[in-house]
Amino acid sequence: MNPTLDDLVRLVPYVILVSVRVGVALASLPAPFGSGAPNQVRAALGLFLSIAIAIPHAREADAIVLDPFWLGGAAIGEALVGAAIGLTARLCLAATEAAGEVVSGSMGLGFAQTVDPTTGSETSVVAKALMQLAVLGFFAMGGHHAIIAGLARSLDAAPPGMAWNGAIATSTVDMAGDLVAVGLRIASPVMGTMLIVQLGVALVSRAAPRLQVFSISFAVAASVGLLTLFVAIPAMAEAIAVHTREIPTRIAEILSL
Repeated sequence: MNPTLDDLVRLVPYVILVSVRVGVALASLPAPFGSGAPNQVRAALGLFLSIAIAIPHAREADAIVLDPFWLGGAAIGEALVGAAIGLTARLCLAATEAAGEVVSGSMGLGFAQTVDPTTGSETSVVAKALMQLAVLGFFAMGGHHAIIAGLARSLDAAPPGMAWNGAIATSTVDMAGDLVAVGLRIASPVMGTMLIVQLGVALVSRAAPRLQVFSISFAVAASVGLLTLFVAIPAMAEAIAVHTREIPTRIAEILSL
């Protein structure tokens, strides 16, 4: 049976609410889904994905109330669910960037800043390199597939228009609190080594103050830090992979609220 004009009009508010959820979730992802991609590409991907996951749930469109105030509140709920799902992916990426900032500061390379074209903000060279490693790991491990699958499942667990749940906001805050802990865990190999180097430099300077050890401490810290970073890259990549594999579990925890 061909859909009538009334059926299509009835589906438009439903697809719009779904697109709000999808758009907010995709905004947390790297290009081509989120930041860094042209707005036209992001809008097209978001619209096509919204239609694709909304069609199997079209029967739920009857529950949408065509009232501006109700639709406004429903849109806020959709944005909240989308932000919670997108944060599961952003957690790993942002934690890796935070780890890079901590590592660059401990190595004495915090002054080496570069402009991130995806956000327009300044970030250290080390953080930028680790961020690219995290993005590669995210796509290689199928993180974007997990996010899309989570968005599709979310329409059953939290139907559009009835997605507002205070527990989702609590879960989002809990995940954001894990960001620093995850970043420190990723940066721990380099941080531990640099702590030993700084203690060694301090002890040598204390034992032989005439040697002026601090005049070469920057070169020593940078050289040892870069060498340690090179050796620790496999361990960091494994930590990034672990957190990427946890994305489906985190999404399931959100949707089970």
